[in-house]
Amino acid sequence: VEEVSVRLEELLKLVETECAPEANALCSQFESIRSSFFQLEFDRIKEKLRVLVLQLDRLVDFMAKRKILLLRFKEFQKFVKDAEDTLLRTMHDASIGAEIDMHRITNEMNAVFDRLDNLGKELTACQLDANMMITDMSVVDVLNRIKNISLDVGYTVREEPMEPSECFQEFFDVSNQLEGAFCTDINTCEHMDDVVEFITVSMENGKKEAELMVRLNTIAGNLAAHEKAKANDILSKLKRIMDKRQEVRRVTVEDCIERSLVILTQKEEQLEAIIE
Repeated sequence: VEEVSVRLEELLKLVETECAPEANALCSQFESIRSSFFQLEFDRIKEKLRVLVLQLDRLVDFMAKRKILLLRFKEFQKFVKDAEDTLLRTMHDASIGAEIDMHRITNEMNAVFDRLDNLGKELTACQLDANMMITDMSVVDVLNRIKNISLDVGYTVREEPMEPSECFQEFFDVSNQLEGAFCTDINTCEHMDDVVEFITVSMENGKKEAELMVRLNTIAGNLAAHEKAKANDILSKLKRIMDKRQEVRRVTVEDCIERSLVILTQKEEQLEAIIE
């Protein structure tokens, strides 16, 4: 994590001090020599330059989001370590016969679990935004590990939750599939040479996400009351992400079509001028 953080910081500084100024200077210089090109060739090169600058902006955005993700991950790690240390100290005190307030400890640890759950959700959202997954730590595993630390013989901080039903497990699996689909960058195929292919791939990705969301809603409708509340919370978060992606996808496709029409019109005018 530290190495990645340092490297991201270096890259962001490089963009700020070198890449961005060079891109701006290149755009200015290119405009100044416009008269030396045929209009069609000028527009073609200008479009490629615009795409390169756009890619640079997106890379900067991703690096910034990944930097935020790593900061959130460090915060999560520190909170987990502090929680485990507190529990282990209490367990040690109990083992040597020291008097402890179990009611207070239980309330404190319940608050810890709630905070861990919120941090885990924030971490998941950051991973989706950054299009980068942290695989060496699972929020669920951390929660289970802390829950299994006994404070006294026959006593655990919080009872283990009931096993989820098959229906809820299916809901969980499908929600993971949808989150995996969200990790596909909407703009990945924007630079395909074939506009039709780009639009087709983009629409297929959107259709896949929509189908998974429909499945989730159907499964959620069949859940028991205590599981439905959790499912609705997950659905609400996924829907917000999906709505945002649909809007970005729509704008990206429309922009691609518009730029393609401009280029085709310019080519047509160029051909007409040659014929005349």
